[in-house]
Amino acid sequence: MIVGPNVVHTNQQYKIVICHIDDPTDKLNLTVLLEASFDGATVYNDTVRVQIGKYKAKSARFRIPNIPTSSRMELTIEDEDSYIHETMPLKVRRRLFSGLIQTDKPVYKPDDMVRFRVIVLDTELKPPAHVESVNVSIYDSEDNVVRCWDSAKLFTGVFESTFQVPSAAKHGIWNITVNIEDVQIASKRFEVKEYVLSSFDLQIVPSVMPLAKHGGLNLTITAKYPSQKPLKGKAEVELHSEYDEIYHKEEFEMFGVTQKWFPFNSALDMSEDQRIVQLKITFVESLTNSTISKETEITVYKYPYRVEIVKNRSHHLLEPKFKYALQFRYQDGSPAMGISGEVDVNQLGYKNTVTSDQEGLINLDLLLDFTGQVDIEPSLYETDRFGSGE
Repeated sequence: MIVGPNVVHTNQQYKIVICHIDDPTDKLNLTVLLEASFDGATVYNDTVRVQIGKYKAKSARFRIPNIPTSSRMELTIEDEDSYIHETMPLKVRRRLFSGLIQTDKPVYKPDDMVRFRVIVLDTELKPPAHVESVNVSIYDSEDNVVRCWDSAKLFTGVFESTFQVPSAAKHGIWNITVNIEDVQIASKRFEVKEYVLSSFDLQIVPSVMPLAKHGGLNLTITAKYPSQKPLKGKAEVELHSEYDEIYHKEEFEMFGVTQKWFPFNSALDMSEDQRIVQLKITFVESLTNSTISKETEITVYKYPYRVEIVKNRSHHLLEPKFKYALQFRYQDGSPAMGISGEVDVNQLGYKNTVTSDQEGLINLDLLLDFTGQVDIEPSLYETDRFGSGE
């Protein structure tokens, strides 16, 4: 098995690898011949002899001189007993130089300045001594030449220049190419597209706990860049129900952070303890008229607090007292401290004014003289009826 490239480059080393995997003999003595002819005359001829054992691999190397690229080249491999005889045609190409193109950024908008650099190296990765200039072309997204340097002069293998993207430039992928004597040695793509507003953060949060008795929402709206720099523009806020009933709609100018009051045009139906209000805000940046929209939901509560009855699981049935606690929390889950109200246990004739501690707890010991269910009804001063449980 012979493995190697089917292209030979002038002034380069050519290498193939031979593996002995399918022959009954223990060793092979091979002759590898590489020859090229041009206009009927031999311009290159070299022979390498390889001895290879079974299940082994050996390489054969050739140093290719500067022969014409139109030369006819063949690789011939045969063993000493003529058991193996293979001839393969190869292509000859000239590869004297390689290139690299650098741009200052990958994406540009119309009227932007493209700054780029071309670096040309020879086969030893050094600036070419005998190449003074290259051909540089810039193509738009439809493959039209928009700028060309026919003789871009190299300084120590480097050419630097700038190019301004036209105001009415075609959007898409553009390309820079570098040629030496009609042979392309490098290319570089970049994108041209419309200005896109840098991503910014748009936040809408309630300034205070939303309650139905407020009759509206007090909101804090923030528009800023990731760098925390404030953004200036016009905002449009729309409040509506889950059934698209419009509660409020308003436009206003803002810069960075603003706090505004948005009243409901009608009272909310609070047949349940909470109600969802849909909120949509559209922000138009004043400098570029770029627009961004954001939708969110805000929960409006009927009561500022919620309560949970916490039973003492260690209580024994024969104990005359039953220990339990009322856990008061604000609607955001934080403990509600200092909440005063009245607890009424009808069956026991118990009624007492209590206040929640630092953890939002009200601990109570009830004296029981019967078995059965007990209705516990805490009633806050702020509301007519807060809740009950058994």
